[in-house]
Amino acid sequence: MKAIVKPFLISFTLIDVSALFLSDLATPCLLIDVGFLHKQQASAMEPFPLPRLQIGSYSLVPKVFQCSDRYTEGTGFLAMDDALTPGVCYLHTTVVEPTNEEASDARNLAELDLPENSSYKAHLVLGLNNHHVISYYWARSAGAGSSMEAPGIELVSNKLRWLSDDWKECNSNDGKRSEWVAFLRPKDTVQLLPDEDWRSWELPIWGVSSRGRPLGSEPAVICAWDRIDLPE
Repeated sequence: MKAIVKPFLISFTLIDVSALFLSDLATPCLLIDVGFLHKQQASAMEPFPLPRLQIGSYSLVPKVFQCSDRYTEGTGFLAMDDALTPGVCYLHTTVVEPTNEEASDARNLAELDLPENSSYKAHLVLGLNNHHVISYYWARSAGAGSSMEAPGIELVSNKLRWLSDDWKECNSNDGKRSEWVAFLRPKDTVQLLPDEDWRSWELPIWGVSSRGRPLGSEPAVICAWDRIDLPE
């Protein structure tokens, strides 16, 4: 059965936040890579605008955090094709329990801070650059590179699992794309790419960007969106 998305309006207010970064966000939440979105829409220009996202029957208007000459209000259209384009939107989560070598089910890799009965359809990716995740090194980047799939791994409810009992067959064995998941520790953050229309997910939505950030550093949080239900 298809989820019914109730129409709602998004409004914004200015908030005085001097510096907010990816690692500061509470999880789970949704992330929109604003810089990559603008590149996809061929509108990465000066001044760098924050888009007013029109998705179906509702709008997302940014609540600006870090105001400067480069970040000004703007308008734009985010079709569902854009919303599901790899590199635009991520499900941002935190590891609460790592893999247990003595567990009866060797397919389990990590438990995330999603609801136990979560029905989110998403797949694990390399993820946005976050220098606080230091349990194991892997190549994380931004934009299209961060949306590269970690092969052989599935999300079942709130757990990351190997696709089959033969995990060696699942592992790409390149030392980067999926092997790193076995080294996750509590408080590490990971991102997943939605495989379905995420509009019905009742999660906070944040806008992040690596624009102007040093190479290798984590993205800055530049805006958020507030949901306001429309009257019946």
